Amino acid sequence: MYSGKILSAFIVFTLATFIAACSSQPSIPTYVVTTSGFSSRLLEPVDSLVLPATFDPIGMDVDDAGRLYLGDRFSRYIYRWETNGAPRDSFGGPGSGPGEFREGPQGLASFRDSLLAAVDFTTGRLLCFQLDPVPRFWRQLTFPAALFQAAWLSERHLLVSAVPMPGESGVFFVALSDEEERVWPVPLPPAINPFYGMRKVAAAGDRAVVADVFTNRITVLDAEGRPLRQLVLADLPEQSPGEGTTEDPLYGTITLPSKPLIVSVTLRDSSLYVLVGWPQSTANRRVWHLSLTGRVIEVLELPVAAKGIEIHNDRLYALSEAPSIVRLYAL
Repeated sequence: MYSGKILSAFIVFTLATFIAACSSQPSIPTYVVTTSGFSSRLLEPVDSLVLPATFDPIGMDVDDAGRLYLGDRFSRYIYRWETNGAPRDSFGGPGSGPGEFREGPQGLASFRDSLLAAVDFTTGRLLCFQLDPVPRFWRQLTFPAALFQAAWLSERHLLVSAVPMPGESGVFFVALSDEEERVWPVPLPPAINPFYGMRKVAAAGDRAVVADVFTNRITVLDAEGRPLRQLVLADLPEQSPGEGTTEDPLYGTITLPSKPLIVSVTLRDSSLYVLVGWPQSTANRRVWHLSLTGRVIEVLELPVAAKGIEIHNDRLYALSEAPSIVRLYAL
């Protein structure tokens, strides 16, 4: 019933709501994760998709049917491929209208094979599309900050990560109904600055994770966005070393992190896959396969560095750049 219609909802969080969220951060158990003593297993490529030279992928997802989605920074379109690698269709496009992107599409997230969410970075818009039988714009939410990523917990519930404002976590739980959208902040520690506060989100079933990009911490959430436990990745620095400072109108003088510690996270059933960017010798090539209680299941190694990963069945999809290639590895 929402096809072709913007459900414009500029979300304003009152001071009372903000204070309540920040003062009610729950005490949760912390688990230290170390891969010491684990040898890495080199993954073998089984297939690849070479993208056109004009293609600049900034978002990737794989739905439950195994179809691949990539967001292209140049054209502002989302492209979809079939499981056999054949191009299927595209949707989105440049602009500010319904289903269009001004700076995106990125942070792609599918729910089964029926819905896809994508963020339009600096405009703070979360755009949702219905996929069956053909892609069509469904609804839009507008946030008061730039967005990074989205993740579906269910057909009506999402997590969204944003550039954090001072004192905020930058992660929000979204509940959709036919009449409205309800949004509230996830009770996580506030960011020390907008860079070190960047967070990745992923979800599967009744669990979700929030991963700090520039620190060594991952928080596991339940189906309603409540923190359950925290994983501290002991083989990484507590936070990425700084490479200088800059002035920010909200935060003042802030430190610029040198590189991501956590490059990409994806969640399948009760397994978490973390692509790490540290140390330099294996940056963007080592994937930690963990349980949601922090147990190390396996350490995987990619033969080629990647900037994003997704898991479908017994395949790991890795997006590399220069040139842009999606490589499939057998798990």
